[in-house]
Amino acid sequence: MTSGNPHRNRRNGDIIRTMILHLHLVRHGQTYFNRYNRLQGWSNSPLTESGVADAVKAGERLKGLTFAAAYCSDTTRAQQTAEKILDINEAAGNPRPALVTDMHFREQFYGYYEGLDMAMAWYAAGAPHGVKTYNQIVEKFGLGASRDFLKEADPFHDAESDEEYWTRVEGAFRLIADNPNLKDGDDVLQISHGNTLLSLGHRFGGPDLDLNERPANGSVTVIDFDTDKPFGEEDDGEGFDMQSLFTIDGDAIQAAFKFDESALTSGLSGMSLDLSGLSLDMGSLPAFDGSSIALDPSSIDMSNLVDFSDIKLDLGDVQPEMDSTKMQAAMTKIMEGWTPFYTEWAKKEGNDPLNYQAAVTEYLATSEVQEIINKAITESIDPDKIAEALQTQLQQQLSAKMQQAVPAMAQALESQLQASITTAMSSYMQNVLGAYMQQMQTALETQVSAAMRQSMNQIAANMSNAMSIDESAFANAFQMNMDENDLTELMMSMMGKEDASYDNNLKKLGYADFNKPSGIDIYPIDFESKEKVIGILDAYNDRMTADGEDDKVITYTDFVGTLMASVTDIVNMISYVLVAFVAISLVVSSIMIGVITYISVLERKKEIGILRSIGASKGDISRVFNAETIIVGFTAGVIGIGLTMLACIPANAIVYSLFDVANVASLPWQAAVILVAISVFLTFLAGLIPSSAASRKDPVEALRSE
Repeated sequence: MTSGNPHRNRRNGDIIRTMILHLHLVRHGQTYFNRYNRLQGWSNSPLTESGVADAVKAGERLKGLTFAAAYCSDTTRAQQTAEKILDINEAAGNPRPALVTDMHFREQFYGYYEGLDMAMAWYAAGAPHGVKTYNQIVEKFGLGASRDFLKEADPFHDAESDEEYWTRVEGAFRLIADNPNLKDGDDVLQISHGNTLLSLGHRFGGPDLDLNERPANGSVTVIDFDTDKPFGEEDDGEGFDMQSLFTIDGDAIQAAFKFDESALTSGLSGMSLDLSGLSLDMGSLPAFDGSSIALDPSSIDMSNLVDFSDIKLDLGDVQPEMDSTKMQAAMTKIMEGWTPFYTEWAKKEGNDPLNYQAAVTEYLATSEVQEIINKAITESIDPDKIAEALQTQLQQQLSAKMQQAVPAMAQALESQLQASITTAMSSYMQNVLGAYMQQMQTALETQVSAAMRQSMNQIAANMSNAMSIDESAFANAFQMNMDENDLTELMMSMMGKEDASYDNNLKKLGYADFNKPSGIDIYPIDFESKEKVIGILDAYNDRMTADGEDDKVITYTDFVGTLMASVTDIVNMISYVLVAFVAISLVVSSIMIGVITYISVLERKKEIGILRSIGASKGDISRVFNAETIIVGFTAGVIGIGLTMLACIPANAIVYSLFDVANVASLPWQAAVILVAISVFLTFLAGLIPSSAASRKDPVEALRSE
């Protein structure tokens, strides 16, 4: 991604520093929160093994660059990634810049939803606005709305709004732009975060950039950062675009207007100006004033004339003599203070082996340790001999540099003189032209005024005849892109912004009134209690609405219900699949029962013939076979219910041992009775056709078949 990025003009004295910096933005390696699909803004989660590999991969890609500076947030994941990349870069032979950590480079702050499941959090943010996912929020309302919606859904309203987020990010870019050691064309390393990269892409990436997914962990994004462009001048492309409401057909608008030029200019052909008496009086012109031409050697920036970076001081044989005894004594004092320091540090930060290096760094940076080190160095080294040698070398090299600076100074003064003369001449020519234009104005005023009055009067008279508008074509040029429902939903969403009331302003200032809480968290002990709480809240809201007191209606979010809705959808889908399989099985079983019953009829022809010969009617024969199928269905249903109940015993035991959930599988007796009845009914239906065929058998043919 390449962008002419944002930032404020910066001045060094009177000189405007304009630079293009090549920012190499690397998303940190994978963390455990990334793996678990949890929101991770200001919260800390260390890199996984895969995350370390991401950092190494990014370091290998960037090892050929020389970084003039390096920046990252003060989070562990960003610092670990930065250090790994800088290690690889330094091993490749590049100088290692100091790593600057600052909170302005942090990811978006998600407030109450830090560490929660991403899908659940974005559902809570988008559901009140009719959308359920992060992508749906961005697609319908813009990326900025995703931050505002999340802050609105946050019970404590601690999550960053879109305005708060960009204000902080601005500070990060300002920090880079204000680095006096950077120059035009420098490469800068910045460890960034997924949503921050996505936000920069939306704001500065242009229409050709694919932003459907966040940049991968360890990916590299390149931005050309123009320090001369204020951040706020860029159109972030977020929020609501009024142009999306309607489409304008420019060709249709143009076709709706008809203009007759000949009718407009009718009667203007006889107009003319008499300029023959116009002349320039040179005596009245001002004289040239060269007093403003001057040279100011003090304004010349010597840092651009002579390069002092190549001055090298060589100690040669002059080596300081160090007192090893005092250095050893200093090291002993430092080690004596380490143990009590780490004991106290571990109490505050936790005895985490991964943070041991941070404890050492913090201890060495204390004023006590620094004082011991400085005192040992001062007392151990004799600086007089070294200073004498350095002074001699420095005088020689500065003398050579001054010889180089003299021609450059002359050239700079020449350029300054040329610019001063150009400025003076430009000012003089402006005065001359001003005087000339004043004379012309006096000479032309009368003629031009008269001619213009005549022309405008004539044009006004001709305008009605020259222009015509096709009203129907003009109306058809405007097309609304939203229907009535979409427009209503949009307006309701835009009207749902938080008012700048007295109470809301107090909230922003951190004032808390325990009698007027902004939110209350209720944690029922079970689902039954949750439904009772929701019932109480709904009944209260209905009562307030009926009384016309809408300001007292309680707005709540059922997080468990939201989560269970998703689970219910999955369970329902699985249930539908299982029902389909069961239905197919029942159909196949019914067909098999019918076939078996029919085979039984064929094999029992003699029996049927005997029963018919001794006086059994067709109905008697049919009832015999129907009774058999009913008995078969009842027996099969009872056996199936028994096997199901037996299977529930080990299933409940396994689930309880693994998840501590008791009696997850059970079969109520009402359901068992219904299932047995279904089995009897299906077998009865399957046996109707074979029993009917048996009742129609001729007794003579039945006996003869044997």
